[in-house]
Amino acid sequence: MKKIMVLAGGNDQIALIKSLREKYENVEIILIDYAENPVAKPYADRHLQISTMDQDAVLESTREENADMIIITCGDQPLPIMAYVAEKLNLPCYLSYNQALNLTNKERMKDIMVKNNIPTAKHCVIKDDNYGDIASLKFPLIVKPADCNGSKGVRRVETIEECIKYIQQAQQFSRTHTAIVEEFKEGIEISVDAFINDGKATILMMSQLNKYKVNDATMVIYQSIIPPSLNIGVYEQIESIANKIAQAYNLTYSPLLIQLIVNGDDIAVIEFSARIGGGAKYKTIHEYTGFNILNANIDAMVNKKVSMDIQCEAKCMSRCHLYTIGGVFDKIVGTDKLISENIIDSFTQTVSSGTEVLHPQGSSNRVGSILIKANTPQELHDKIQYAISNIKVLDATGNDIFLRSMYEQ
Repeated sequence: MKKIMVLAGGNDQIALIKSLREKYENVEIILIDYAENPVAKPYADRHLQISTMDQDAVLESTREENADMIIITCGDQPLPIMAYVAEKLNLPCYLSYNQALNLTNKERMKDIMVKNNIPTAKHCVIKDDNYGDIASLKFPLIVKPADCNGSKGVRRVETIEECIKYIQQAQQFSRTHTAIVEEFKEGIEISVDAFINDGKATILMMSQLNKYKVNDATMVIYQSIIPPSLNIGVYEQIESIANKIAQAYNLTYSPLLIQLIVNGDDIAVIEFSARIGGGAKYKTIHEYTGFNILNANIDAMVNKKVSMDIQCEAKCMSRCHLYTIGGVFDKIVGTDKLISENIIDSFTQTVSSGTEVLHPQGSSNRVGSILIKANTPQELHDKIQYAISNIKVLDATGNDIFLRSMYEQ
């Protein structure tokens, strides 16, 4: 029997576990997650209540279980844990420990980007209280921890006083007490999903990310538009950048997620990771291209060449995420009717009834998402507006707590 350790127990790991069971007939899945009852727990054979970031504990558990593989999908910061454990125990993995550090520590990532002419914002690295290098940058600036999940500690600043204040905050979020300060780039934010097969990057999907400003410190992605409206030259530049990344970071078989800013013909890479995007991105990729990136991710673990059979299944698509004003979640209504009317194609609920939900502070506060397909951008816009108007997110007392206003900006 094959024994596989799965790091993290979120909704995306449920899909990973199902894919592992389809790929391997005789397999035992052991879930590692610090939570007592992660949502993926019922889909695994066993659950070990260990933090995915506790390198020594994960190593020891994997050794004791005599596991054949350790894997994570759609997660960024646990990548070095996966690679470290695999390296120590001589298990298959598509990343070495050093590669994983290069891809998750923004100081190392930026250094390699600059050396390999991968376009990125001008920046400096701040350790301790040495702020002198900030003088070489033009405001506004973005301050972020060098190594942290999601948008924790990320802040736009307009003055040197603000900058120093939020550098200190970012350093508190960083495990290496290091902050990155970079020049703010105007433009539209684009997410690029690719897969590297035998060293060559193939673009699967590009999405324009629309964000909702919660407050001065927080913005959350509420919608992706596929494909973004970009000229052909920009598409070609992005494909070239993806292949530069594959070469610079020595990636042979790997998923690749790139975030960048596009302003006309100017492109700046924000950051990237050797993983699948979260928020059910694997579903969106499959709907758009027919490509099963979860299976490809599993194949990458054993350096197996993947058949890149890409067939565009839709002309325009949008993934719309549902957030609330806060309360005790009960249910989402209206989606069945919208599916029957061919307005939305699919719906995913990510929290269970009775869960206390919060006003958005990050992607973890989503209660669900809808996928919409259309033949033209105008048809897509009309379907989105109709769907958002006819969905309700009800709390325990029957009140609609859907944060609909984010779609009305």
